[in-house]
Amino acid sequence: MQLTLPRLALIDLAVENHVANEYRILAALKAADLAALDHRLALLLAALESPAEQ
Repeated sequence: MQLTLPRLALIDLAVENHVANEYRILAALKAADLAALDHRLALLLAALESPAEQ
């Protein structure tokens, strides 16, 4: 199944709105807080992507 152009445009709009909302939410944080959040999210992503230890 392929996306039609109108549905692809709808997805593009939803992603644009989502990213704009993320920027709005994160705008309240100071640069140091954003850097700390970025670091912790990177650690979480690495943990989720690595194979589970047995």
